[in-house]
Amino acid sequence: MPSKDHLRRRYDELLSLQGMTPQQRGYAFEELVLDLARHEGVPCWAPYRPKGEQVDGLLQLDGRYFLIEAKWTEHQTPASEVYAFHAKVEGKLIGTIGLFVSLRGFAPDVPDVLRYGKDINVLLFHGKEDLRLALEDAHTLADVIKVKLRRAAQYGEVYYTFSRYLDEKAA
Repeated sequence: MPSKDHLRRRYDELLSLQGMTPQQRGYAFEELVLDLARHEGVPCWAPYRPKGEQVDGLLQLDGRYFLIEAKWTEHQTPASEVYAFHAKVEGKLIGTIGLFVSLRGFAPDVPDVLRYGKDINVLLFHGKEDLRLALEDAHTLADVIKVKLRRAAQYGEVYYTFSRYLDEKAA
């Protein structure tokens, strides 16, 4: 089981973008997210390919299942990609939640596209903010997910960063 220090080093190495193709970085990013969950003892399953789609991973936290989509792109993830993931999650058991992890964050219209006129089944996870904080010793991936889940349940807010939560808690 990798230590948090080792996971942080892997994250920093990925950010340096040395010697990897975009596809290799994407797979390494998926693996990092799942290894962080494993480090915390959160049950998770590796990427798999149901008929006609690819799932980057699955984790179980407090009796809920989270379908993982991890994107390493040079730009913010557009609404079209998030909406396609939303549809993928809709095709799973009722109550399954999507966790979309994007290294560069999301285009400004993404939260509205997910929220208005639809059932909310996807939480947005910023790779450079939320994941970095989950890699710190003071926090866990489970902490970050629980804060996002509560915020979405309470306010319908799907893109609530953990750093914002920490700022509000400190105020």
